[in-house]
Amino acid sequence: MRRVGLLGLVVLTALALVATPAEAATRPATFHLRYFETFGGKQSGDAFLGVVAHGAIALTVKGGDPVPGLARGGTFVTRYDIDAQGTYRGLLVVTFAARSLGTMCLEATITVGRIKPGASFPPAVTTFTSVGGTGGSAALRLAGRANATDIVGGTDDERITAKGGLTVTTGAGKAPTRACLAVARLPKS
Repeated sequence: MRRVGLLGLVVLTALALVATPAEAATRPATFHLRYFETFGGKQSGDAFLGVVAHGAIALTVKGGDPVPGLARGGTFVTRYDIDAQGTYRGLLVVTFAARSLGTMCLEATITVGRIKPGASFPPAVTTFTSVGGTGGSAALRLAGRANATDIVGGTDDERITAKGGLTVTTGAGKAPTRACLAVARLPKS
């Protein structure tokens, strides 16, 4: 099976700030990701550990862009593991182009299904939750789910489109964890 940068799908979910922060309703959105794998990880049996990638994100949200500057998107860096069953687990840090939004760290799991005859990529379901951030992102609590709808290219330059449901609430500011800070310091090229 062709290994794809599916954890990159979860970075698209960081754009879930499309919901007004006080609003807890799930809103539909289409996410667009440009993914570049910079380290393929270290193989351990049938698993790959420490895969590193970076890229850019953008989105289209039903009902418009209620968070100023969000439509400008941002960049990300991610580190994740792929277990022997093909499940991806890891962290990613999004740096928003709108400086007031700061950065957001997300914890994600992607479950990859079997590729269907005639399909160009396997079905993939991403679940995610925010675990901290800086700037405006620190007070946001994000959770959701997204499904890949299109993947074009390879790990050197992959373009991913996904659709999903996003829920955003607010709380006390939550700083990034040490693990998130370590991911944020990874090279983005």
